[in-house]
Amino acid sequence: MTSLTGVAVIGAGVAGAICAHEITRMGVPVTLIGPPAADRDFDVLLPAGFPVLGIGETDVGSYTVSFGPDRFVRWTRPGFSFCRGDDLEQALICRAVDSGARHVRGTVEEIEPDDGRWHLTVSAGEESELLAVDDFVLATGAGAGPYSAEVTGVACAQVFAGLEAEGPMLHVAAPDNTNARSAPWSIRVVPSANGATATISVTSLSLEPAADLFERALKELEAVHARYGRLEPVGARRVYAINGTFDPQASGEGPGLRIGSAAGLINPFSGDGISHALSSARLAAEAISGGPGAGTRYARSLSRTFVGQMGTAEHAARRYHLAWRMLSHTASQDNPFFAKGRRAALLPGGFGDLAPPLSLGGGNRVDPFVAACSEVLMTCVRPHWPFLASLVAAQEGTNRQEFRPSALLAAAVIACGARPEASWAPIAAAMELAALGMLALTATGPTISPGTPGVDWSSATAILAGDFLLAKGAQLIARHATELSAPFSGWMEELVEQRVRAVTGHDDAPAQFFGALFEFPARIGAGLADADDRMSERLRTVGHECGRAFLYSEDVLALDGAPTRMDTTLEGLRAARLSSLPAHIEASEHEVLRGSRARSAAAAYERAMALLRENGDRRATALLAGILHSIAEPALAGREQQ
Repeated sequence: MTSLTGVAVIGAGVAGAICAHEITRMGVPVTLIGPPAADRDFDVLLPAGFPVLGIGETDVGSYTVSFGPDRFVRWTRPGFSFCRGDDLEQALICRAVDSGARHVRGTVEEIEPDDGRWHLTVSAGEESELLAVDDFVLATGAGAGPYSAEVTGVACAQVFAGLEAEGPMLHVAAPDNTNARSAPWSIRVVPSANGATATISVTSLSLEPAADLFERALKELEAVHARYGRLEPVGARRVYAINGTFDPQASGEGPGLRIGSAAGLINPFSGDGISHALSSARLAAEAISGGPGAGTRYARSLSRTFVGQMGTAEHAARRYHLAWRMLSHTASQDNPFFAKGRRAALLPGGFGDLAPPLSLGGGNRVDPFVAACSEVLMTCVRPHWPFLASLVAAQEGTNRQEFRPSALLAAAVIACGARPEASWAPIAAAMELAALGMLALTATGPTISPGTPGVDWSSATAILAGDFLLAKGAQLIARHATELSAPFSGWMEELVEQRVRAVTGHDDAPAQFFGALFEFPARIGAGLADADDRMSERLRTVGHECGRAFLYSEDVLALDGAPTRMDTTLEGLRAARLSSLPAHIEASEHEVLRGSRARSAAAAYERAMALLRENGDRRATALLAGILHSIAEPALAGREQQ
């Protein structure tokens, strides 16, 4: 008997169940194939933004990443949670069924093309069923069933008692100094909700026997943290094959669309796969709902969403010795450049988990331009230094992004009554590279004492990355907009001058630095739109006030102890001279300083809004006004509370 259905999702784990639910919600019939896993009786981390299922999810109060006994970084209120793995998968399957998906608790034995469709032979015990589908999704992980993904590593997990875990912890193991090709491996500890047990999971990109890997991991934990020497195993050890080779084209070209770990979306540093399973499942559902050509659309979406982060993972895997030292030696550095790199490499979900979203609006008028800018950035950075690609990777849609010069440039163009042209994307990309390069060069504080043998990885990374990014930005301008070479060079000179003034103790330098940083994209946007002198000067001032509002709003967030948009702390902002606050402040002064900075940001916002109102065409300036409001929102909220 042959059953007809629109799409088959093979694999009823996290990725498969989410994908089935999303496709069904879009009006496409779905058959979800596979039983829930019977061996997920351990705790797993859920990234920020994961659907709330009501299965006893426990919020994570803090998350610690260690590289050794004296090298660690801790995030407070990271925004994610944990729960039992088997409860998670069962709840996701029920959600898919409730939304209209059909669930078959069987396995796919054979997949054959026939007359433009796919015929799947599904075995469920002694019975079998033949499904005819228009397309199918592979969510089977590695090494399982037809068209299974390549096995490139191993993961194992076991529950232990006798451990008083303060919260989830990730230990990124040091590479083997005797082996230049040693593969990345990491250990993660996730406590249970009741605190009585904890799950220890190990992920490695090598094919080392699981038993040897796990024993090595337990010894590593005990050497780094003595309390791990008193563990008592509870239940069996679970072992899984993993695929760590991410290839967006292969995942979309088929047969079938690969999602989750079947697409190689595993972070080698943290072992995280759930956040990527969520994202890739939704991307696949969106591609399928568009009709024919789903594979091409899916491959494009995968590339746009993951190339930066997974490019970093692949680069780190090939050069683990260097990547580990860069991360471990800068673990104590709160500089925004290092903080952003750590978040992308180590946190579940990478970007988007800590900083509050910046809602820009503008819809399709600016989204394609920002996406084109991102593609230029990736083309420039990834082949030469993939580790930096994670710092410029764009999320899908501007309303999920932090501030970007490309969005400000596009908003300025629109404010002048024009539309951003794709040919201008290299200009915006040059600005973003330069801004990130300046951020890298703000890194302060060596990680070794003068005269101590060894490499100061903190300073070396900052200087090499900053020089590389600035050079790439200048190269883009020289190649695509020669007439802007002089203004671009002048902008760089001004930023450097203000940084020197900040380091030498000039109180107004941070405000001048951020004013110049934001003014230039607005000024160039006006020039590209052929605005008259009056409009150009107005937008220059608006851009400058945007920068000042951003600086003061960052200070407000830092004084509140809230996540800042530069991903750092109050101490980190002050150490890098990226704050308008005094070098030394007492806790008792925080409330007064917060009020002062909130008023300064609000004043900059009002001055910029007054200039935008002078334009008369509110529709044209709406996007720019939205950016301005999002930048100043922390300060405006503070003003409303007073």
